[in-house]
Amino acid sequence: MSRAIEAAEELLEHLRGLGIAAVDDVRDVAGNLPCVLIGPPVVRYDVLGGPTFVWSLVALASSSPGSKHAWQQCDALLDQLDAALPLERADPRTYPLPALGPDPLPCYVATYTGS
Repeated sequence: MSRAIEAAEELLEHLRGLGIAAVDDVRDVAGNLPCVLIGPPVVRYDVLGGPTFVWSLVALASSSPGSKHAWQQCDALLDQLDAALPLERADPRTYPLPALGPDPLPCYVATYTGS
């Protein structure tokens, strides 16, 4: 198993252990909304002691884009992530999930760097 996959599994267990709804497979998003999706990281080899992983954690809402409820769901997930990890930034986005319909889901993409 690759180090990036092992690191993703450790991150997933860390977040779940703190009570944060998190998944590492896009196919699991629909049954867990609102939740945090952990995808493959950017891998940097510019430090001694092994690679560093730059994670884009997608905090997904279950409501329609533009609704205040969606914003509140994303904000609550960001608060949980911020308490769990040293986040660097969070950018508002939408995330397409064709299995749930034609409209993308509102989200924040939070950046976290760890090894």
